[in-house]
Order: sequence, then C-alpha cells, then structure tokens
Amino acid sequence: MAATTLFGAGFRRNNADSTHGETGGVLEIVLPGEGTNTHSRQLHLVQGGDHDLDLNIAAQANPTFYVHSVTTPITDYVSIGGHDGTTATIDVVGGTTLSFAVGGTSSVTMTAGLMALNQGALDTAHFALRSSDVVTGMTTINLGPAVGTNDYFSIGKIAGATGGAYITSIAETAVAVGMHFEAWSGQPATTDTDTSLGVMNFHVGIHDDANGDSDIAANGNGFVWGEITSGNARVTRMLMKADDGEIHIGNTTGSPLLLDSEDDMLMIRQLQKGSGLMDGIVHSVYDEDRDNPFYDHAKMTELGIVDPKNEDGFYLSRLQPTLRLHEGAMWQTHNDLMGIASVLSPAQRKKLPDRVQKRLALAGA
Repeated sequence: MAATTLFGAGFRRNNADSTHGETGGVLEIVLPGEGTNTHSRQLHLVQGGDHDLDLNIAAQANPTFYVHSVTTPITDYVSIGGHDGTTATIDVVGGTTLSFAVGGTSSVTMTAGLMALNQGALDTAHFALRSSDVVTGMTTINLGPAVGTNDYFSIGKIAGATGGAYITSIAETAVAVGMHFEAWSGQPATTDTDTSLGVMNFHVGIHDDANGDSDIAANGNGFVWGEITSGNARVTRMLMKADDGEIHIGNTTGSPLLLDSEDDMLMIRQLQKGSGLMDGIVHSVYDEDRDNPFYDHAKMTELGIVDPKNEDGFYLSRLQPTLRLHEGAMWQTHNDLMGIASVLSPAQRKKLPDRVQKRLALAGA
C-alpha cells in the first residue's frame, strides 16, 4: 500500500509494513534528501524565533536530528544520528558534557567529559557490558550488584546509601583468567622513595565527607588480596598496611617435602647462585661443586622452593617456602653450633653466653 501524507509535509503514515498496516501504519518523518539535495537530510528542533535562522550546518550524507540551544543556537547544539551503516554519532557541539539521567536527576558536577550517569536512589548495577555470545549463567552469586547471564563486566555501588564502586569481571568457566589490567607508558622512574611512581599505581586514602582528607590510622589495612570461597565468603590471603607498607601473608603454603632432612644452608646458597646476580658472590671451600651443585634448579623445584623455568630461563620463587627455608637454616645452624659447644671442656663452656650454657644443661649435653 502506498504511503500517504499526514498532517502536512514531512509527516507520513507508512502502511507498507504488513506487520502494522492493519492498525493504521507507522508514523514517519520523511526528509527529502534525494539526489544532490543533501541539506534536506537534516531535522532541526529550535525555538520559535529561530525558525528562519541560518544554522550554518554542512550537508549530511545521512538523516541527522539537531537540538539547538536557546541562547546560541548556531554554535551550541546536540546532533543525533548520521548513521553511515557502521557508526552512529551523538555530538555535543559547543559543550563539554553529555549527561544522562536515570531516576530523574542528572549530574551537575562534571565540567568536561564523556557523560555523567546518575541512577538516583537505585541500587542495581549502574553500568554493564554484555555480549550475546557470552553466557556465564551468573546472576546473583557474585558479592556485588546482581548481573545478567550475558554480562562480562559491571560496575555498581558497594553499599546502596554510601557509595563506593564495586567492579565485577565475569568469564565463562572455559576461560582460566577473569580479568586483565594493562598499562602502557614511557620509561618509568627508577627512584625508590615514598613518592616514587610506576607505570601502574594504586593508592588509597580517607576523607571526611566534606571534601577534606586525612591520614589512615596506624596499622590501617590499605590493600587486601584474597579468595571468594565456594560458600561466597571472602578469605584474606595477603594484606598490606597503608601507613607503613607492612605485609601479612597466609601461613598455609608449604613445601611438598620436609626440609629438616635437607641442608637448608646449601639451598639458600643455591637461591643466591640461581638468581643470576653473581656479582659479589665469593666462593669458599665450603661451597659445593660450583659446576654441578647438588641443589640445582630441578631439585629446588622438586622441594617446592622455586617454580620451573620458562624458555627464557626465567622463573618465580615461592615466598612462604623461602621464608621457611631461611628459618630452617637458622635452626640447623643453631643445632650445629650447640653440637660443637657440647664437646667443649667444662672450662671452655664457662666462656659461652649464659643462654647457651642453659640450653646445653636442658639438653643434658
């Protein structure tokens, strides 16, 4: 059925769509932009006094809608459309902010930026990225705001009435990595002070709800890393204090083999040699065969002190087993010295520190 004119030029009732033809057709605003008449592909919303104003806008290849300001309609307006088959554009001409209101209140604090999103008093996820080919099945087991089964990233409030951003990244179970952060820059600083910055920086602070800042109290927890267990409980595995950088780590990671039966001191020596920083290492007669040490990298890997090397020879060391290794080396050294002290004569023992004499007496040596 042919289209017919309705209410005057440009407004038409399209009855060609068989889906809606029986209910009166679809209302259209038609812009006559055939041939070289590309200026007609514009639709302008202006106040009454500007209806004959030269708006000085170039011809458009695709239909575009313009909303002009009252005070400066020629230089300040929003254009919507211009879809070229690939890209659609919203342009704030003469302005600095594109503000969206969700719940009735838009932002008034942003002076330059892409957009300000205000969700009013709503407590659901504020921002979400989703894809039809991502199906995680998650909706509510995450500890932040609920997500959709096709969501792979969302941002919402930590607490409904007090704010804070809760960022959630979700991947399907076929993927072993849930989130990546990448930061690219020029060569970073090489200083080592409390004001040094790197390629990626994380800092925390406290405020007073009145645009004032303050220092975090002594022993305040600044950073926490941990796990969400199968019971949706947060379990802290590593913690860093904000005021002095003191680090606390879990104590459950150990070595697969008992180290008291090994020579802990020689393992520490192998850690030194395996670091690749040989400058300053002076070999003594007590070093093992430096070309074929008993505690080579394979043995250290077997004992759970280090991880396997990659194709470039790089590897990671395991912190908790290394700490236990040093503790074990100190205890083995103590036992060795006490064994030497136990064979000294009574006169020589009297020259030893009182604590050593007490340990010998307690041991019945």
